Amino acid sequence: DSTTETRHSDIPPFDPTLVTVAQGQIRGYKESASNGKEFYSFRGIPYAKPPLGDLRFEPPQEPESWEGVLLAVEDPPSCPQIDMVAVYSGGGPTYKGDEDCLFLNVFSPMPNVDDSSLIPVMVFIHGGAYQRGNAAEYQPYALMSKDIVLVVIQYRVSTLGFLSTEDDVAPGNMGILDQTAALSWVQRNAPSFKGNPLQITIFGESAGGASVHLQMLSHASLGDDIKSS
Repeated sequence: DSTTETRHSDIPPFDPTLVTVAQGQIRGYKESASNGKEFYSFRGIPYAKPPLGDLRFEPPQEPESWEGVLLAVEDPPSCPQIDMVAVYSGGGPTYKGDEDCLFLNVFSPMPNVDDSSLIPVMVFIHGGAYQRGNAAEYQPYALMSKDIVLVVIQYRVSTLGFLSTEDDVAPGNMGILDQTAALSWVQRNAPSFKGNPLQITIFGESAGGASVHLQMLSHASLGDDIKSS
């Protein structure tokens, strides 16, 4: 489709960086932090299969590989949610987002280096009362003035992320499982971005901060060398 063609089109004319992750190659681009320090952005990387069709209300599945180079140059669409800007502006509730939304953004000062110079990774979980929020709302320019790899993840919210029928049909907590899948992806692929997989710290605000506590308690997160704050 047109989206796929755009994301896999020819390499753009700016100064990009090529990185190889488990699914294939991705192309990012250079930006500058608030203090002028250069870093590389890789926006809209899929960490799971699109949760569509039979995968709706199901735990996230391993992402598929792709051929060629994936352009990671745009913030991903948010997961389906009420557009609160419209509500606060006095309008009625409107909806935005795309069910194909399990993406993350990675920001690195210098990808593709040897293991001896790996640096700490910080993974941010957005807030929004488990009803809204997305990666694009949290830009990297202040934090990337530091020598870290920053990752901002998205997860299913609202009905698609947390509806439960209290049985095996739709047990719920898909959004929390999405977070866990994203953390696992980060740990496997961190070295490609100069990140140390043994020095990963998760943090968040509001519902994202609460999610950090839930990940600490979750048996699904056991065995991952991930710290929390």
